[in-house]
Order: sequence, then C-alpha cells, then structure tokens
Amino acid sequence: MINALTFRQGYILTAAEDISFDIIARWTILALRFPYTADVLAARATTEVPTEPTEEFPDPEAIRSILGTLEPSDIEQIAAFG
Repeated sequence: MINALTFRQGYILTAAEDISFDIIARWTILALRFPYTADVLAARATTEVPTEPTEEFPDPEAIRSILGTLEPSDIEQIAAFG
C-alpha cells in the first residue's frame, strides 16, 4: 500500500499536477482493493455507487466509504494517472 501510494504520488508530482494527497490516497486504496470498480468509475468519471452489490461494485458501502468526498472531477483528474 505504501509503495503504491508513494509511487503514484511521485508520478503525479513529476507531471507537475496539483492533486491533493487525500485524493491520491483514496484512489490508491480503491484501485488496490477494488481494481475493476476503479476502472469502471474512471471510465464513467462518476462517484455514483449503487446501493446493492453488483459485479462492478461488490461492496457498495466500502466503496462509498473509500470515495468519501471525492467528486467526479477528482476522479477524472486522478484517473489520468492510472
């Protein structure tokens, strides 16, 4: 987790992007725990999560908790970095 977070933060800093650490951390946690969900959210640039589990959202409550206050614009910005 720490390695993935540090790598992603360094990559973003190298690109001279201004993305808050909270966004980087939340997206890294989501991408590690629910990689398919992260791909779906990145493709749709949304933070909408269904209430019932689906293939894309196996644990909606946990996913909403990880996303926290992220906005669709945050997802667009961070998803550009993988």
